[in-house]
Amino acid sequence: MEKRVSVLLAVLLLLLAACGAKPTGESLPPSAGDPSDVTAPPEETSSAFSFTVGDARLVLGETADVEALFGTALEVLEAPSCVHEGNDTLYEYGAFGIVTSPSAQGAYVSSVTLYTDAAATEEGVRIGDSVDAALAAYGGAYDADASYPDFGIYVFVRGATSITMVADESGAVTAISYAAE
Repeated sequence: MEKRVSVLLAVLLLLLAACGAKPTGESLPPSAGDPSDVTAPPEETSSAFSFTVGDARLVLGETADVEALFGTALEVLEAPSCVHEGNDTLYEYGAFGIVTSPSAQGAYVSSVTLYTDAAATEEGVRIGDSVDAALAAYGGAYDADASYPDFGIYVFVRGATSITMVADESGAVTAISYAAE
């Protein structure tokens, strides 16, 4: 429970941090699919990063009805958006969280955060993997202007979306977060 509160606090802090910036150990609930289904084929030709669990797929920056895709969330939190009129919404699914932001076309997926190794990127990277494996999965092509390898921070960019990975001093990935501008 303490870990879950820490994770929720971290996500809320990320939401608050976005106000000053340019818009930019639980298992999955049964409604969100089997954790073994949390990856998709690594070949992605889209101009944006996406996140897949089983048959449900979100494309960062596109509108989506999160609960229609992934089932009822364990928790849903809303907070006033600091970028748009209306509320940003966090859908908490245990192994991952999804944030949507309001737009004229509907709620779009503004971020996805992976909390445990039960979830993975479409390229197959999980929390706990080595940073070398993560770099190999993305062809070693991280954004040099946004990354800080000396501090274990790697940012991969695709179109107007990004994936940020943080590694600890041992070289293990400890955080994975997607974002759409």
